[in-house]
Amino acid sequence: MAFALAAAQTCLGTDASAASQQGDGQTPDKAMSQAVTGELGIQTAGDCTWHWFSNRSVCVAVRGTGLYVDTLGAGESYESFRDHGCATPLLYANGRLFRMGSEVCGNGFLSQDFEMNIYMPDNTELCLGWTDTTDRACITVHD
Repeated sequence: MAFALAAAQTCLGTDASAASQQGDGQTPDKAMSQAVTGELGIQTAGDCTWHWFSNRSVCVAVRGTGLYVDTLGAGESYESFRDHGCATPLLYANGRLFRMGSEVCGNGFLSQDFEMNIYMPDNTELCLGWTDTTDRACITVHD
């Protein structure tokens, strides 16, 4: 697991490195990325952005191998588990809205999974955002 302040790339290929440049240019962010190889070469790669001042994070986890994306998990956490919120996850591919989830509500943490079952073009940047924040967590799918 690594922490970074600048952009890089997380992949489902053989190499994994940390990933994302986020924020509004005024709020310091941290990005956290990891890639884990599981059974039969299936990997899970993830990225999170975290705002210092609002104590909120946006996370994405992609499961697949090479250019194949099996599932994508979306997560958003609030400052406290007492904080209640509702939002809809938004998935972007190379900056364009690709899929929209369903609104979810919860205390402290929101999550939703996307069934993908798709081969993505090489170097596709998948970014996950939520309707209640401008932050996005991103992963680049490459072979």
